[in-house]
Amino acid sequence: MDVVDQPVNISVGELFEDCRYEPMICTSVSAEDDDLFGISLIDGHGPVACSLKHCGPEPLTVIQAVWIKQNFAEYLAARTSLQEIADIIPRS
Repeated sequence: MDVVDQPVNISVGELFEDCRYEPMICTSVSAEDDDLFGISLIDGHGPVACSLKHCGPEPLTVIQAVWIKQNFAEYLAARTSLQEIADIIPRS
């Protein structure tokens, strides 16, 4: 498993992509414990924990999160084939 050298800075209330490629809203962060918690914007499950260092959460904009929610099957297929977020979501 890869370890991220510089974990991203995600705060409570911000949107991020978790390690299952789901858009989430951050509900709690503990950098000391390497924990990031969020609620899924796909189906509302959670809170789900991710490691800031091992999961590699990605910050999302509102536009990105909405697009992912509306096109989740397509997005998931693209992300699991290791495409980058910017290469999947159409530019508006």
